[in-house]
Amino acid sequence: MSQTERPPTVLCPPVIATAELYEVADRLRITPAAVGRSIDQLVGQGLVVRREDAEDRRIKRISLTKNGQSPVARHESKHQKLEDFVDRLDPLDRTRLHEALHPILAGDVLRGSSEEFRQ
Repeated sequence: MSQTERPPTVLCPPVIATAELYEVADRLRITPAAVGRSIDQLVGQGLVVRREDAEDRRIKRISLTKNGQSPVARHESKHQKLEDFVDRLDPLDRTRLHEALHPILAGDVLRGSSEEFRQ
């Protein structure tokens, strides 16, 4: 599944109570159009609601539904377990883990180039 097809499941952590579409796009480093398509899918699945901003109808606000909160809670739980694991490592192993993961994460290997999705 390509980055533009993947639903934005990384709206968290932390969970955004409500957000504008462009905020999610910036956070995920993909185009607002790609986020809009993903949000359409999430709305269709009943995980997210989209509303017009009360003051500016051009702005679309998105928020999790009750059904959408469960996957987010599971994600946050797994994220916390990972943090707890790293915290238990001795300093040398923590440094080694950081050195091993840093080039992967800093190089956008998992995400792809942000320029690729903004064109």
